[in-house]
Amino acid sequence: MALPIPNEIIDEIFELLPVHVAVSLRRKAVLRRHILNGKLRVPIQRALHRLDVAALAFFSGVCPQWRSTSPQWECNAADDLVSSDSDSDSDSEDGLGDSDESDHENHADEAFVGDGDDDFYEDFGEEDEEDTNEADCTRQDPVAAAVSRERWDAVRILVDAGFPTKRAVRIAIEDHANLHDISYLLSIGHDDIATAKAMTKAACANNLPVVRLLYEQGFAIDDESAMVHACAENYSSMLAYLIEIGAPVPRLPVTVSWRFDERPLLIGDLAAAEGNLEVVEVLTNSAIRNVFTSLAMDEAAKWSLKVVRFLHKFRTEGCTTDAMDNAASCGQLDIVRFLHEHCSEGCTTTAMDGAVKGWAGCEPLEGDALPEAFEDTFLFLHANRSEGCTTIAMDTASQMGCLNIVQYLHENRPEGCSTDAMDRAAEAWSRHYRQAREANGDRAALHEERVKRYRDVAVFLSRHRTEGFTETAMVRACCNGCLELFKLLLSVRPDLCYRRALGHAFCAGHTEILRFLYDRGMRFSDIRARYRVEMYPVAPHRRNAVTFLREMHGMHD
Repeated sequence: MALPIPNEIIDEIFELLPVHVAVSLRRKAVLRRHILNGKLRVPIQRALHRLDVAALAFFSGVCPQWRSTSPQWECNAADDLVSSDSDSDSDSEDGLGDSDESDHENHADEAFVGDGDDDFYEDFGEEDEEDTNEADCTRQDPVAAAVSRERWDAVRILVDAGFPTKRAVRIAIEDHANLHDISYLLSIGHDDIATAKAMTKAACANNLPVVRLLYEQGFAIDDESAMVHACAENYSSMLAYLIEIGAPVPRLPVTVSWRFDERPLLIGDLAAAEGNLEVVEVLTNSAIRNVFTSLAMDEAAKWSLKVVRFLHKFRTEGCTTDAMDNAASCGQLDIVRFLHEHCSEGCTTTAMDGAVKGWAGCEPLEGDALPEAFEDTFLFLHANRSEGCTTIAMDTASQMGCLNIVQYLHENRPEGCSTDAMDRAAEAWSRHYRQAREANGDRAALHEERVKRYRDVAVFLSRHRTEGFTETAMVRACCNGCLELFKLLLSVRPDLCYRRALGHAFCAGHTEILRFLYDRGMRFSDIRARYRVEMYPVAPHRRNAVTFLREMHGMHD
């Protein structure tokens, strides 16, 4: 009768066979030695990349020391697994709740067996083999990756296996983990699992329950950014708690990058500038001092009447002329009226200039008030304030092609305009004239409509204003080939330097303007004409102008 072969000898035999044989026969002692000898690093690494809970549990059951078999394990930072693996992953997760160890072993078989190719098992010993898709992924420590991928089942297995948990709480907060999972991480008790930075992250995310939990665990905020975020984002409850636990208060002006205006502000001024009334109230009712200046009302006047009213009633810093200037420039008539009736600081010419800019359709300083709001604001200032405006008002209206505003300012305001008014209207007229000639269909019609707008403004200015224009207007008319504009300019200023006009018209190839000037006796000398023809390259757009000069000056090819 044959004697049974001892298990030790059988295991030694299985060690010489492909790994899947030991897996299929549940030879744990053999698998344990394979793991300790580093022969299963590839499947273990694959299980880590995929956070295959069943496979990881199987490895832990076979060899609790499996983590120590590699100097550094890593894991994909994003859950971008190969699509063909998705079904098996979900199966693994579904089986996690079963306590029967055989289920984990069955799942582990799937991790090893693959497609049944023997060559597949022989590759298990190659430590550098990876899935092609997984090789392109960002790597993290396993616990950090599992937390960021919200795979808390895997987190627990990895923690039990002894993986480090450095900064895990911070990662969980950044990925919006719930309070229960963060409590679990803190219960592990590792020294570096959470830091004050994690508490700051939670505060900046307005996660008050987590901030409370961390504070109760003995953590403290050591970064001023938490309070800055609370003030800027209107986290009033968070701000009140931060003040209660003694979080650092910024004493110097701070800059918030996402603001339209990046001027440094104290946190009280910042809260007011953002229109955060509840935060302003919390700061006012707290024991914190010296976080408000007159900038608070100046900045709040851009859009928040409620904040302006509160500051006026409960604060003593007051405001400056910037308050009404800002309100007017943002089309905030209610705030302009309130400041006019309750504050003595008044405004400057910037108020009316800014209101005209908004009325004319320029981008407002901040906010999204309609042109009608700016018109009402301008009319209020015109009727109730004495500061007036500057030539910028009519210059801007001319630049935007707003004849109605130009007419109103001309008839009702003494400030007038500068040469910029005609220069800008002429530039826009000639530019849209050229674009209308180059475009087709609806775009051409759009430019034609704008040509009419700017033509009307330029004609009005030429007839009713005496400021005139500069050579810039003439240059733009010649360069864009707008003969009608050029005629208008020449009628206003017959003393224009026609030689410059000739030069610009020739260079731009606008024969109509050359012919108009020649018909009035304004022409190149024969020497200058020959110089132009011979020295300037005959570009396609200039060919007709060259032909014209040859004809007018008797030159031959």
